[in-house]
Amino acid sequence: MSGSDPLTNTQQSDQDYYHPLCYSIQVDDENEQSALLPAFHQRKSLRVQDKIFIVFLFSILITGLAIGLYLLATEGHEWKAAGVYNITVREQWQAHVPSSTMPKLELPVRRVLFLPANTTSCGSKSHCAKVLQELQLQHMLQWKEPDISYNFIMTADGRIFEGRGWDFETSVQNCTVNDTVTVAFLDELDAKAPTFRQAEAAKMFLEVAVTEGKLERCFNTAVWGGNKFFIDLARNVQDVLSECEGIT
Repeated sequence: MSGSDPLTNTQQSDQDYYHPLCYSIQVDDENEQSALLPAFHQRKSLRVQDKIFIVFLFSILITGLAIGLYLLATEGHEWKAAGVYNITVREQWQAHVPSSTMPKLELPVRRVLFLPANTTSCGSKSHCAKVLQELQLQHMLQWKEPDISYNFIMTADGRIFEGRGWDFETSVQNCTVNDTVTVAFLDELDAKAPTFRQAEAAKMFLEVAVTEGKLERCFNTAVWGGNKFFIDLARNVQDVLSECEGIT
């Protein structure tokens, strides 16, 4: 028994010695884990932020690439301004080559002439292109003109087709042509008004022309014939855009 007491005491002593040590280690380990948890969550948060930033940069890259491809694809094609109107150039509606040279138009011009083309109406770009081809042939074969007479032709949906453009003088009887650009409206408009889209597109078109220096800022408007709707359109356009007053 006496021999067993030291062993028992030793075990107790060992227990007394080791238990606090083990306890302290456990406490230190828990403290270390507790200290590591914020750092772990911080690193995890940083990784999430990095992923979000990479996704953001990638989306910008894709957007820029898409815009670049769109601009490349539409280069040289019909031009659209502010979603209001667009211009279809001669090559796109397959205009015939002029039969002879024409006098150059002096820019900036100071007068805009509105007139009805008095043709059949058209509802699509391809249909309107055919109407214009027929109109051009009529001017060239029957009127003995070198080209379609008008500078620009506007359809009912506000689309603008290039005729002689800003390059050559128009050829309209009883009209001073060297300082005038003509805008003809398709459809039979002798006794009815241009459409709202035609009126809005005409204003936007002339506003851009002033900005580009092709039309004088202080320009006059004129109408062909006595259509009161065209007179109202001409006055409205001039009141909105021009620094001059009255129509000639």
